[in-house]
Amino acid sequence: MHQIWAAGVQVAGLKHFDDMQQRIPRAEVEQVHSLVCGVVKEVVGMEGLPDADRLHCRVTGSYIRGKPMTGAACLKHM
Repeated sequence: MHQIWAAGVQVAGLKHFDDMQQRIPRAEVEQVHSLVCGVVKEVVGMEGLPDADRLHCRVTGSYIRGKPMTGAACLKHM
């Protein structure tokens, strides 16, 4: 029998493969967006970085194309 080596992220991907194949409803993506962007803005604000008030957080991917279900909650911070 041959032994196969896999990196930690590969093992995690295999472990959660079935979960990652499921689609995410728009409403859930909106909840993730609200939570993640709120935390990012809070952390950036606490760091006192210049222009922290100009931080924008946007959902991308199939969500912005109006799909009812998406494969991932893709967020972009600018």
